[in-house]
Amino acid sequence: MRTTIVTAGAVAATAAIGGVAADPGSAWYRSLRKPRWQPPPPAYALVWTPLYVTIATQPPGRSHAPRAARTAAVLLVPYAGWTAFATALNAEIVRLNPSA
Repeated sequence: MRTTIVTAGAVAATAAIGGVAADPGSAWYRSLRKPRWQPPPPAYALVWTPLYVTIATQPPGRSHAPRAARTAAVLLVPYAGWTAFATALNAEIVRLNPSA
């Protein structure tokens, strides 16, 4: 239980720091050209929050290792999809703003 609490706290701290560091209202960010398919800023919190919860989730039952491994893999599928989308979005922003 202690490990779960520490892990959840670390994940929450990471989310908070990331939220502060990525200010979509900054003048620099607003000046960037962005693709039409970029989600609106509130979408990021709506997506990252449940993804962080799945990252912090530890499948129960160490005696059922194969089952726990499958559960963990399934929980990471949305994270992998969102990360791939975010990578494509960042690459497009870099392409559109070569001097930024």
